[in-house]
Amino acid sequence: MLALALSIFLLLGAKGSKGADDNEIYDPCVTVGQLKMKDAISIGVGMVNGISYWYKNSDANLNLLSPCSAQLAAQLPQAARVSVFRPVIEQIGQFEIENSSYVGLRHNFTGDASLIVFSGSNPTVLSTPRYFLYSDGRVPELTLNIHFEAGKLAYFIWKEDDCATCYAKNQLCRAGSCVTRETDCQNSDTTNSTITDYNCRLAVCIPPPLSSILFVSLIPSNHLSPVFLLLS
Repeated sequence: MLALALSIFLLLGAKGSKGADDNEIYDPCVTVGQLKMKDAISIGVGMVNGISYWYKNSDANLNLLSPCSAQLAAQLPQAARVSVFRPVIEQIGQFEIENSSYVGLRHNFTGDASLIVFSGSNPTVLSTPRYFLYSDGRVPELTLNIHFEAGKLAYFIWKEDDCATCYAKNQLCRAGSCVTRETDCQNSDTTNSTITDYNCRLAVCIPPPLSSILFVSLIPSNHLSPVFLLLS
C-alpha cells in the first residue's frame, strides 16, 4: 500500500485491449512479476515543491527516497500530490494532465516543482526527479523511457532534450527542457502565435514499446477505496 497520505488523481480513459491484460496488481507500490506485451503496469507519479524532498536531505548526490516508503511520506508537505497511470506495454502514446487539474497544480505549488516516477517495492524502481513547473514557466513535455529485462520492469530514464526547438517558440530552456513562459499561458491575447493550449500543460511521452494515453482529473482522496481506483 502506498505510504503517501496525499490527494490522489483518478485516471480516466486508457481504453485498451480489454480482457488481454493479466496483471491484476493496481497498486504502484507492489512489485509485479514477468509481464507480456498486452499487460499493463501501474506506475506512480509523485509531485512536490522543490526537489530536495526526494533525497535524504538537500544533497542531490545522496540516494533517492522511494515515494512508497514511510520515511519519505513523513517528510513530504501537505501540498504534495501523487497520481497513478497504467500504460499498456505494446501501445504508443502519452499521458497528460487536463486543463482543470493543471490549473489546480499551478495554484497548489509555489515556485519550482518537481516530479518523480516510481513502481514496485524492495526496491522501488525510481526515475530521477525532473522539474515540471518553474516560478516563471511550465514544462509542456517530458519523454520517459521505460525499460524491461526478461519481462520485468528494470529502470526509468528521462530522454534529455537539447532545447533545440525552444527558441523558435520563444520558450525558455531550463535543465535541458523547454519551458513555456507563464505570461504566455496566462494571457489569452498573447501575440506569440506559436503558443497553444498544449504548450501550457504537462504531457509525459512514452516511446515504444510501452505507453498509454491517460487523462488525469483531481478528485478528493476520500472518494477512493484504500487501494488505487482505476476506471477501465
